Amino acid sequence: MLLSNRSGMVFFIGSLLMGTLTADAGPNHYSPAANPDFTLLDAGNDFALVQYTGPDQLRLKPYNAAQSMVFLVIPPGAEYTIDYPLWILRVVKNSGDPALYPRSDQASPEEAAQQKKIIESAVQLKRYQFQELDVLGLQVNPTVSLSHPEARALFPAIHSLFVDRLEIRVSWQGGSEIRSQTRSTLDTGYKRLFNNLALNRDYIESFRRKRAIPESEKTEGFHPQSVGFDFQSAVLNPAWREIGPRQDGVRVRVRQTGITAVRPKDLEEQGLAPQNVQLPNVRIWHKGVELPVYVGDDGDGRFDDGDVIVFYGEASDSEFTPDSHYFLTWFEMETPPRRVEERPAAWADEGAPLFYASRLYNEDRVLVKEKNGRFGWYYLDMDSKSKDLPLDLPGLASAGEVRIALDAQNRTRQRCSFTAQVGDATQAFSLEIDEATRFWFTTGAEALIASPTLTLILDREPDSHSPFQSGLSEKVDEVRHLFFDGIEVIYPRQGHLPKDGLVVDRAKLPEETNAISLSVDETNQPVSAWVLDGAGGLRKYSASEVPPKAAWVLPKEEWTRMVIMGDADLPGPYTVDLDYPSTLHRTDQGYNYVIITHGSMLSAARRLAEWRTAQGYEVLLTGVQDIYDEFNYGYPDFEAIKRFLRYTQSEWQGLSPDFVVLIGDSNWDHRDRLGTGAPDQVPTYAPLDNPQRYASDEWYAYLWGGPMDFFPDVIIGRISVHSSQDLNRYLTKLFLYETESPLGPWKARNLFITDNKFESYALENANSSLPPEYEAAFLHQNDFPHETNPYLHHRFADTQDPAMQKYKNKKFSPQCTRAILKEFDRGSLVVQYIGHGGNQLWSEERIFYGTDNSTSNLLELQPNSRFPFVVNWSCLTGYLNFNISPFTVCLSEEFIRYPDRGAIAVWGPSGGGTTNRHMVMSEILMRNLTRGGLTRVGEAVTFTKAEYMLDQTDPELVDQYILFGDPAVPLVLPQERAEVSVEPGLFVEDQEQSFTLRSALATLQSGQAVVSMRIGEKIVYESGPFEFADSLVHHSFTASIGKEGHDQATVRFYAWNQESRLDAWGGTHIPKRKPDLALDGGKVEWDGEKARVQALLFNRSPYPLDAADCQVRIGGRIEPLASGPVPAGASVTLEWQGTIPADEVVALIAVQPNPAQGILEDNLPPPLVIPLRIPEANPIVPLLEKAAFTSRDLTEGRAVRWQVPFRNLSETQTASLAACLEGPGCATGEIKQVTLSEGQERKVDFSIQLPSAGRHEYLLKTFSGGDTRVYTVPVQVEGKPDLALAEMDYQVKPEQPVIGRTVYIKTTVYNVGVGPARNITVKAFDGDPALQRELTHFDSRRTVVIDRLDPGEMQEVTLVWDPPAFDGLGSHEIHIVVDPQERIEEVSRLNNQIIANVTLHDLPDLVVEPFSGHGMMTEIHEGIALWGQPLQLVGRVRNQGDSDAEYVRFTFLHNHKEITHFFEKVAKGAVEETRIEVPLHSARNRLYVMADRYDLIAEKGETQGLGNNVSHEQRLDFQLRMPVAPLASQHRIYHVTEAIQFMAGQGEYMMIDEKYNHMFLDPNLETVRCRLRPSFTQDTSAFSTLLPRQLWQWNAKYDCFYSPLESDIPLRFVVPAPMGIYDVYVHLASSNSYDQGLPQTIRIKGSGDSDFQMVEHGPVEDNNFMRKLGTYHIRGDQFQMEFRPVPGKASTILGDVLFVRNRDQETPVAAGYLSPYFPAPGSGQGPALMQWDVTIPEGTAMYVKARWVNQNPDGTLRFLPWASIIDGQEKQLSLPGKGDFFQYYMNLVRFTHDDASPVVREVTIRVPGKAAS
Repeated sequence: MLLSNRSGMVFFIGSLLMGTLTADAGPNHYSPAANPDFTLLDAGNDFALVQYTGPDQLRLKPYNAAQSMVFLVIPPGAEYTIDYPLWILRVVKNSGDPALYPRSDQASPEEAAQQKKIIESAVQLKRYQFQELDVLGLQVNPTVSLSHPEARALFPAIHSLFVDRLEIRVSWQGGSEIRSQTRSTLDTGYKRLFNNLALNRDYIESFRRKRAIPESEKTEGFHPQSVGFDFQSAVLNPAWREIGPRQDGVRVRVRQTGITAVRPKDLEEQGLAPQNVQLPNVRIWHKGVELPVYVGDDGDGRFDDGDVIVFYGEASDSEFTPDSHYFLTWFEMETPPRRVEERPAAWADEGAPLFYASRLYNEDRVLVKEKNGRFGWYYLDMDSKSKDLPLDLPGLASAGEVRIALDAQNRTRQRCSFTAQVGDATQAFSLEIDEATRFWFTTGAEALIASPTLTLILDREPDSHSPFQSGLSEKVDEVRHLFFDGIEVIYPRQGHLPKDGLVVDRAKLPEETNAISLSVDETNQPVSAWVLDGAGGLRKYSASEVPPKAAWVLPKEEWTRMVIMGDADLPGPYTVDLDYPSTLHRTDQGYNYVIITHGSMLSAARRLAEWRTAQGYEVLLTGVQDIYDEFNYGYPDFEAIKRFLRYTQSEWQGLSPDFVVLIGDSNWDHRDRLGTGAPDQVPTYAPLDNPQRYASDEWYAYLWGGPMDFFPDVIIGRISVHSSQDLNRYLTKLFLYETESPLGPWKARNLFITDNKFESYALENANSSLPPEYEAAFLHQNDFPHETNPYLHHRFADTQDPAMQKYKNKKFSPQCTRAILKEFDRGSLVVQYIGHGGNQLWSEERIFYGTDNSTSNLLELQPNSRFPFVVNWSCLTGYLNFNISPFTVCLSEEFIRYPDRGAIAVWGPSGGGTTNRHMVMSEILMRNLTRGGLTRVGEAVTFTKAEYMLDQTDPELVDQYILFGDPAVPLVLPQERAEVSVEPGLFVEDQEQSFTLRSALATLQSGQAVVSMRIGEKIVYESGPFEFADSLVHHSFTASIGKEGHDQATVRFYAWNQESRLDAWGGTHIPKRKPDLALDGGKVEWDGEKARVQALLFNRSPYPLDAADCQVRIGGRIEPLASGPVPAGASVTLEWQGTIPADEVVALIAVQPNPAQGILEDNLPPPLVIPLRIPEANPIVPLLEKAAFTSRDLTEGRAVRWQVPFRNLSETQTASLAACLEGPGCATGEIKQVTLSEGQERKVDFSIQLPSAGRHEYLLKTFSGGDTRVYTVPVQVEGKPDLALAEMDYQVKPEQPVIGRTVYIKTTVYNVGVGPARNITVKAFDGDPALQRELTHFDSRRTVVIDRLDPGEMQEVTLVWDPPAFDGLGSHEIHIVVDPQERIEEVSRLNNQIIANVTLHDLPDLVVEPFSGHGMMTEIHEGIALWGQPLQLVGRVRNQGDSDAEYVRFTFLHNHKEITHFFEKVAKGAVEETRIEVPLHSARNRLYVMADRYDLIAEKGETQGLGNNVSHEQRLDFQLRMPVAPLASQHRIYHVTEAIQFMAGQGEYMMIDEKYNHMFLDPNLETVRCRLRPSFTQDTSAFSTLLPRQLWQWNAKYDCFYSPLESDIPLRFVVPAPMGIYDVYVHLASSNSYDQGLPQTIRIKGSGDSDFQMVEHGPVEDNNFMRKLGTYHIRGDQFQMEFRPVPGKASTILGDVLFVRNRDQETPVAAGYLSPYFPAPGSGQGPALMQWDVTIPEGTAMYVKARWVNQNPDGTLRFLPWASIIDGQEKQLSLPGKGDFFQYYMNLVRFTHDDASPVVREVTIRVPGKAAS
């Protein structure tokens, strides 16, 4: 008799073997072109024959779309057919027998036809458009659905049906025939992408074709005449040379609808000669259409003074710009230009006195999330209960009805009511939830004249809204308020003609109106009416003057709008700009590398173009405005950029772009409606109906195919900078990276940084995606202590908003941040962050922070050239187009902007995502970067996106990932990847083991190498650098391996040679000796009473076994079975022969532990049960060998369940029996009924209350009819554990815990009982556990759990406590409790708890020590300080708090520039000092020093602000001499062109712009405040820092002077002051007169006063400090003051002096600038010439004078008289004579009360001289 378990064999084998044997062939471990399931049998220019091989019995695997897909490339547009020359199907019958069905060529025609339908259902063919190729994705599902009708008909009795082998022939014909006329020789870009993708890769180049676009698209947005397009001359490319502006046209920008006049000065301001404009040829173009233009010419045909060009312009309706783009041209054309028709005006005696006008208030001011989830721009947000809206209604009549339309939308969560009010008139309105309605409010003109304000009042306070309501990472908020989309006022208007013109709409006039009454302020000026006819025409009706009382006759012809305006009042355009020619539409060109930049960075971008050109790329550099001009009539729009890219790949005859580099910043608020000023230089795509949702540069890359075609057609990246300076910084980094990246182990390193709760993803990702040659390093936030974030705590300390309360206790981890900084300084090839993210941060705990300012962690990185490629698997870190300060620069942007730190490129998301999907992308990316040959970051990320989308359904995740940096930058991978062998090829846990690594190198003869071995995250061995020779890396080492819990180790090396600049790497995975075994295929053969029992032992491990110890058990008989060697992935037969008693019905075969072979208890395969015979009485038998308890814990007294499987051995009949279990603790009368169908197996439970510890026997009885069987079951019951903690057995770290900071409490748990304990929880409580004040981790209740503790064992545990906020100062009794829920039965619970005494100490307190104890020092030679010589800054800080302060930021604020030093630690009570040197570039030096400027260290007693962490200002002023200019052509020439050169002079109220390098008047001269400090007095003998009663006291702490109590010694000050007439106030207070109840007095004398005046003042508490001295005419840049005290019981406190410009006297305000000394050795050979470049606006003036200065032998200076004062408009002066130095003085004057100022851009001094004798 033969019984077989064949069915189990087939499927059990298949499912268990797939995991190991196919692990290295997973879908992300090979490129699509290397898919092992497909073979290219044959291919040609019009066909490909592909063979698919399905999974065999040992390779059954679940269907995976990406794994079962292969790609063929065909010419674009080709028509294809598919056929199947051959197939083989494999069936598995219900009996479990597998079989191959006959080949298709051996089947009958009828069967073959049916089978083909099955095959067709298993094959899918998808078509994609991929740049210059079409791609066919061939996908095979090997598992055929049995519901398929043909499958049911052909195979009626089968279990499964598979495609075993399939030949697929794809044929094609036709398609595009347009080829590129050139081919790149570079192995980059799409050439590499196609090779990684296509199975028929040999035909790629011959199939590449240009695609066709519709004819209409070729010229969409393009008007050659208006943009000066040149079809004939050479192609223009700024990459080759600078392109000058066109000379036959300009761009005119308009922002208001109405008449626009261009005058000659508009062209002159752009450097164009207006007289070159030929007025007869003038035309105006808008969106490709010529508009009528009026040319006011004096008759000479040239554009000169008095001439004007007039057209009607309209405000922009573009979403991208507030500017309308018009083009003014004057080149000659064959057709005559379109002109405005001119007619004389007609007057009538009377006309309509009133007409209705409309005033619309609908500016887009607030972005609102609407009901449909989309966003729209609205005019008004009712974020307060009432809003006042002033209504400016020009020409409002004195009477008549006014109607106000209110377009409202209710986005609150309930019915909303509001009231509109003008004066006394009110009207109430209501809206339902989400209702949008127009309401009309009617009032009279009289009411508006009396109160020209519309007030909107809500019926209740609106809901509060915080920008942090949804968390720091949220970017889109739904604000639930009432909004107004617009307000329109229709009102009666008089016919008065204002300066800005009178607009009359025909639709608002009564039909019978023929004339309107018109009145003007000046009747003798020419007036014209500009009339639109509604069809694009414009007419001009002119009147030389307006009669005193007249009515303007309206035109009789059709018209829509009329603008009446004085001819002298015609408004000019917003700007007139130079226009630059371009030739992007020229087809006789082609480039594979395209740079699209904002125009301001064209020159800097040329450096990149030249760099890539030198590497062999064909480069186009274009300004983005040129794209707008040629593809959207000049208007910015991301659609224009996409049209341009499609045009290049269709129409250019040369190369198509592979790489596209966008240079510039972006902003989703394209028109800057919110007024943030954030630049939108080169826009990224964002949905217009939800612009905040995400940003996508990838959107530009999808040029061909439909919405589900996710193959990018260009490789795109963005250098996201907004200035040439930033761009040059990045390019410096790029060039350094590509040419001089240092060799070293960093080049083989991948660093994972994880947020809390994301740790496991990093290790899983490293094991699944990193090739073994990589060193995987891990940095987890949770491994570091945390502390309360003081900045957030202080910011939200007083909040009452429940949503904001959480920020008071928000934690951060400075230690984790410092660890990240050190890892970046060490260097890594790739850095991957996994976790939560925000626009500028990693993790909500802010472990890494970028702010684009001095608080950025990137500034703390050390300068180096080991730049990583940073990948963010997070949310929002690539949100480049955010527009709200200070978040306009995202973390990814900031990473690339620094020239000597940060990253070479960053891949980051602008929106949200999920970590699981991120990890799939990471796995593909790392394979592409190393094994796919896509070593340029753009190639790798582009192919990663395409591959990811083949098997995913989340296109938005792909779209929002943005590559920051140049996409063509090659990752500096080691140059050689070498094979590695390691002996032995296995590792064994829990022992020391020796290994030898060998690798033969092809490129490196000798050098240095490092070797490491990693198991999981742990580096178990790491060598230092060692020498190798003979091209062989050979290294033996010993690793101490513990119980690591991982089945794979990685052994790797990196080798390099500094002299040859070559390096190599390699690595391999070695498995743990942990055999993966399976038993199956059991059967028995009988020969009389003897039996032969057989089973198959499968080795599913990737390595062979020497032997496996097995046993066969039949009843109580146990005998060994020897396996012998078992090869990897193979099986051996186990066999036993013997006599089997008649009553034994099953045999059990089991594998036994064999530690020498790595076969341990925890990895034994389940035993195999083999039926021997079917019992005659009943075929159901218990399988006691497979019985088990449901719990591992068999401690005495526990209630457990015992599960025993019952199997029906019959294959033909259903059977039943009853069963019960008898023994100690069994439930009385518990009888189980068991009914099983043929072959069925089912588990039955029995309940047991375990007895006392020891061995017990139980009886399992079965009953069937009269047949009773009894089976004996032995059970070993364990004794109870006794978990214990030892008194005083704990450690607290840090030794001095501090409030708000993480505390670690370490203790040891013992088991002193007789039984094991499992799942042991350990918790700690602050005080009595009954109060449930459990110690918590910062982000969760992290419970410590011990899996198992056997008797006599102990385990150390660490409890983590993050005290909330800054609470809990003082002593705490911490109760540590084992098993607090009392779930474990123990001998005793009296020893389960101990008390740890923990004292939380107070915070540090940093003080700048002392307040004035910092300074500036420099050595001065020759009596005058030299510009550029070192200036030493000194600062000290003291910690007067109760704990240490670590990593203290110490800031020098020198002339508003921040210079930072970090103290690693300022210990409690310690004082630290630092000194730095800066070049002395400024005559004025102002210094503050600060400790912890940005509130990142919690301090004792600190609430908010810097407090005692900041010093007072110290001033040090110099007269500087400039370095001697060399003598050239008998002249010394000094050019003052940079900000630091202007700073060398003295000018207290001059502003110097460091960005634009120019100097101008301080705009804030209306009110000037100055603190009275020691630096402003020469009376040093009159004051002291102590408390003398006879002298003044300088109180450094409070930054003020105290007058003496017992003397009247004067104190004189000379303070800087602007020149002009000012009211002067002094800040005075009495130190303690509030005790006396009397005021205090002091005598004061100001500049020009003949005597002192007595000034009375009050105590500190009266808050009325400022006392007016009088009104003074200040001259000479300074103001003198003298204070004489009145002795008494209280001191007078001196604070600020306040200068307030007097508005009663219309006198100018001015400030002076005294230049440094310009050395003039050998002068006297002729007059010195000084020239300057200055702009002097209306309302300002400038005066200049100069003099010679001589230096006496003792170093003192002698000043010669000033020469005559020169008006600044002259722009030069001549100074005869000679001297040692030349010096000049500039006086800048402002006559107005605004910020107008002359602007000085450059000064040049030419001093004739001779060489020193």
